[in-house]
Amino acid sequence: MRELDSAEALHIQVARHFRGLIREGRLRPGQRLRPLRQIAHELGASINPVQTAFRALEREGLVHRRHGIGVFVGEAQVRLPATLEIGVLFRCVPAWRERDNYLLHLFAGVHGALERDEHRTLLVTVPTEQRPLRELPTQFRDNPAHAYIVDEPFSDKIVAKLAEAGRPVMVVNRRPDVDGVSATTMDNYAAGVETARQMLARGHLAVGFCGADQWNSRQFMAGFLDTMEEAGAPVPVSRIGVLNVSRDDPRLYFRQVMATSPTAVYFGNDRLARSFYMWAADVGLRIPQDVSVVGCLDLRLAAELSPPLTTVRFDPEEMGRRAVQELIALCETPGRAPVHAALPGEWVERESLAPAP
Repeated sequence: MRELDSAEALHIQVARHFRGLIREGRLRPGQRLRPLRQIAHELGASINPVQTAFRALEREGLVHRRHGIGVFVGEAQVRLPATLEIGVLFRCVPAWRERDNYLLHLFAGVHGALERDEHRTLLVTVPTEQRPLRELPTQFRDNPAHAYIVDEPFSDKIVAKLAEAGRPVMVVNRRPDVDGVSATTMDNYAAGVETARQMLARGHLAVGFCGADQWNSRQFMAGFLDTMEEAGAPVPVSRIGVLNVSRDDPRLYFRQVMATSPTAVYFGNDRLARSFYMWAADVGLRIPQDVSVVGCLDLRLAAELSPPLTTVRFDPEEMGRRAVQELIALCETPGRAPVHAALPGEWVERESLAPAP
């Protein structure tokens, strides 16, 4: 604040100062302000005149309080600039240059949509195994973005930290357990349901599942297992393999699942299915004569396997574009309810799925 005028009441000076910052756009819509006690301490004053000032600003609609959270700049009274600043938090992966990369296509969808609408991207990419993710929100502390798009592996704690500022937050490829936060995902559960139905239609009652210990894979598995159980062919735990892909040897899980002689196995992604192809060749299993295989995502490698892999196709670029569209709509409509969009997949049948022997 400018130097205080001892001849004028403190609450009037405080209200004028923050009113100017808001109307000039230096405090952005939805931005959380410092605690009022901290402001009073910085002024060397008691809390009472500061509270009086902010009650006046609240009556003017320039700020609003959220019980237990803090004071925020009013959203309806400040016009957003034509060019939004979008904070994009994405993981770095070793395979950024690999064309057959689901994450790369997802990022291309996000970046392309932002670029087309000429919004400014504040990009942060992080090798998730090399840097503490909890440090990330501090990069936006002094210069908060108007909204945020957050990649799947960032924890709910980080998502909640970003959301504390009152700005829209969109998580892609995962639905977080954070109130008020939006998400755009694949309809993973429906993909699992469709895979189970297709297997059942071909007479497969003894089936297995093998996937990663990640949100998407767990959703695939839930839809798959629920549908098999409803059909009277529940999948026992012995035919389910859930692994940490960065640490576990998938061959151990392949052996576990195949020890119970399933006629078909559903894999939570195409790369894991490809690893199974190689393991099956080593142990003398034929696909699909001995065991049928279904994957998910329809990466380019799926059609190049021998036999070509049956899978469920998703469009990661469309997911990225949809996430940006929904996020901008949230920015333009203050108070709009969070969005939870799930994009449907497409069944892609190839030679790896055959009738049960």
